[in-house]
Amino acid sequence: MGRWLHSGAYIGKYLDPDTVQFNDALLSDTFVDKTELLAFTNRKINSPRNLICATRPRGFGKTVAASMIASYYACGTGSAELFQDLRIASYPDYEEYANQYHVIMIDVCQTSQDLLHAQTQQRELSPKELEQQVYDYCSMSLVSYLSLKIEEELKEAFPECADWEGGLADILLNVHLTVPAHPQFVFVIDEWDDLFRSDASAEAQRGYIDFLCNLFKGSSYQPYIALAYLTGIYPIEKYGLQASIGNFDEYTMIDPLNLAEFVGFTEPEVRELCKKHNMPFKTMKKWYDGYWFEHVGAIYNPSSVLRAIEAKTCKNYWTHISSCESLSAYINQDRRGLKQAIALLMQGETILADTRPSPQDSREDVLAQLVHLGYLRCLSGPERGSVFPRQETDMGHSRKRSCSTAGNGHFPQQKTDIFHNKKRTFSTTKNGHFPQ
Repeated sequence: MGRWLHSGAYIGKYLDPDTVQFNDALLSDTFVDKTELLAFTNRKINSPRNLICATRPRGFGKTVAASMIASYYACGTGSAELFQDLRIASYPDYEEYANQYHVIMIDVCQTSQDLLHAQTQQRELSPKELEQQVYDYCSMSLVSYLSLKIEEELKEAFPECADWEGGLADILLNVHLTVPAHPQFVFVIDEWDDLFRSDASAEAQRGYIDFLCNLFKGSSYQPYIALAYLTGIYPIEKYGLQASIGNFDEYTMIDPLNLAEFVGFTEPEVRELCKKHNMPFKTMKKWYDGYWFEHVGAIYNPSSVLRAIEAKTCKNYWTHISSCESLSAYINQDRRGLKQAIALLMQGETILADTRPSPQDSREDVLAQLVHLGYLRCLSGPERGSVFPRQETDMGHSRKRSCSTAGNGHFPQQKTDIFHNKKRTFSTTKNGHFPQ
């Protein structure tokens, strides 16, 4: 449940959350001003293209961007002072949109953990204590738990609204229509695809798809939606959900379009950080210059750059936080020479691949997955279709690793974090196959 401020504003966990997360980032001496992303989202407000899905690997600032968007739009947070000295403040419509909407902020991964915690606590109660519980969390799905918590906060924030029947979409529409100010909502969903990358059941995934579909499908007919901004690792098309929520504009690691400069740190931004913190730029570039996009140039891994600055050492930080779903079964099937392609990549070679949407689990699809996960980089522009390993992923042998021959290619002998399946990692086997 939320709380009321002396100003009369409501602050909840999901509805109009506080600005603590973005404020903490802002106070850091390594803060990089990416607030011009808000100029882009401002143009999308209440437009026919107001649904955005921006995907990128772990460590590329998804959560910071999500918290920035939530802080900027949420009414009642008084966040204008946070942005007044940042780049967005120079735009003429800056004040027109700042703190003008109700924000519903959902961290899917955190919500899953919150539900698990509530279920664990409830299982430890005695039968008598269980009788006093208002809700049976142990029987709840993520969607039912999430809907319940958001509805609780909406009831607190809008007591004048009497009709709370139906699903969350019905409730939001009723709030919009019956509350005199006709409030609109900005939806920010961080790690939107977490359920598909976890061990969630097929039933839970279907329920989550229905939840998103009810909220967003046909958004031009949903007047309560001002904007939706989803972050994740894989794009919507990867899961074949175009029929359900295909009305989102997607900005991916393969096609970032006009969000390319916000994928990570640009080269001028990294140069400035290196100058400020007395770090060697050439070394930083060698390690963390992971992507290159037309009209923007090199894009660096933000998390690794910041950790290198803090530690005063450039090394492999990314694989310590990365998560790569097991692709071993697909690689062992060697579809259209996939295993040979992986072998070449492990030698640091560049290969050609069609990274446009391809049949699921095909050679091209698996290579595209590795781009989305951050193991491979894909050139845009005239050299589009060339993919090669990023230095930091330890995929090639540019770091003087020993290799041994396996089948038709070279696979690393020493343990690496790439292509891990749960806690296991791939290593060379006698027949050259990856363990399944």
